[in-house]
Amino acid sequence: QHSAQGFDATISINVLAPFVLTRKLLPSLLRGNDARIITTSSISQSRTLPDVNSLFARRLLNGKYDVTPLSYSAHSFYSYSKLGVLLFTTQLAKLLASYQQLPTSVNDDDV
Repeated sequence: QHSAQGFDATISINVLAPFVLTRKLLPSLLRGNDARIITTSSISQSRTLPDVNSLFARRLLNGKYDVTPLSYSAHSFYSYSKLGVLLFTTQLAKLLASYQQLPTSVNDDDV
């Protein structure tokens, strides 16, 4: 399944939605004393290597680009999304290094 914007639904929910939400709330979070940014990860991000072709490849069908990946595995896209969460959290921590609130990622496999 794909979002209205053409992204894989798993990537949209696990990576893009938290990014957009964090971006919108960040000014308020930075003004607060006890603000926390917590993301959930999974051990599965370490079980796959990103295949750029399956994530971003587009096929030209009937004069339009088809957003369906050339190969699709629900588990692979879940793993990619959890890797995306870790990369997002790591980059956010670098950007917010001078603030008291550092983002944290927890592994939901242990919860």
